Amino acid sequence: MHVHALTNPRQRFAIAAKSRGFCAKDLNNPEPERAHAKFFALINFVKLSEQCETPIPCLRERVKRKEDEPKCEALCHKNTAMTESLGRYKETQLVFLREREALEQEIEAEGVNRETLLIAEQIGPTRSRVVQSPNRIRRNIVTMFATASEDKRTLAMNEAKIRDLQAKIAALLNIEKAVRECVEQLKMYEKETRALDAAQKELGNLRDHLDLKKSERTELLLKRDRVFKQLSNAQEKLDQAQRHVEDKRLASQRALEQLQREYEMAVERREDDKQVEELRREVDKIERKMAEHMKQSQAELNELLTEYWRLRRETEVYMETLAEKRGMQVTSIVV
Repeated sequence: MHVHALTNPRQRFAIAAKSRGFCAKDLNNPEPERAHAKFFALINFVKLSEQCETPIPCLRERVKRKEDEPKCEALCHKNTAMTESLGRYKETQLVFLREREALEQEIEAEGVNRETLLIAEQIGPTRSRVVQSPNRIRRNIVTMFATASEDKRTLAMNEAKIRDLQAKIAALLNIEKAVRECVEQLKMYEKETRALDAAQKELGNLRDHLDLKKSERTELLLKRDRVFKQLSNAQEKLDQAQRHVEDKRLASQRALEQLQREYEMAVERREDDKQVEELRREVDKIERKMAEHMKQSQAELNELLTEYWRLRRETEVYMETLAEKRGMQVTSIVV
């Protein structure tokens, strides 16, 4: 169960890197050439993923900015033209408002004249029943006719002014509607401008974040190279120690066999006890030397194995960190 928990995440990572044949043997008893090939496959997979992921958002952002540049320039020109038109419309509106106030004053004066005429008409029948001199009545009639004619001309002029004023008011309403539309378009332009500023600010933040991630990736790659180098050195030292121990063991075995043959020959010749005792002492001395040498070799081997497992744990921790950076769900148990 422990071996499966340690092997399965590595197998999934190796399959994603198109490296087939990864098994528990690569963890428990790795072969140098096979482990070298597996590590290079994983490294190439990670580099390829980073090279494919990094340029795409930048290219998309550049294309989007290129597409938005003509629109932004057109909106800027349109905003300038609308601002100038709005200023002219405001000046025209002020002129129309002054004319409207003047016409309202004239209409009020015309209303006073109409009230005067109504009062005069109401008084007319009463005056006709009053006995007056004919000359005075004639003069009053002539004056009234003249006043009525003047009032008719004034009324016609006022009606023409009223029609003209109504036309100007209608034009003013149209201008006010156009100004309102211009204001709405200006608000929309300001909204789009704020959105563009926010997008540019977000783009700057994303660039800073990308630079930070690039520096982190560089540090991780340097750390990975150092770990791989340490692992290679430890593996080389372990191989050298194993070869050295094997050579020492074979040499000791040959020496022991030689001594054994000499001892047997000495026994067969039945030499004196002194020579046999010396041979035994020599054998004991050689055995003690062999035991000391084996003990020293075992200590060196244990030290190399400890260094090897330490580097192996660091490599596994680095692989898990790298997998998390790439967004892969990898569960690892460090031995």
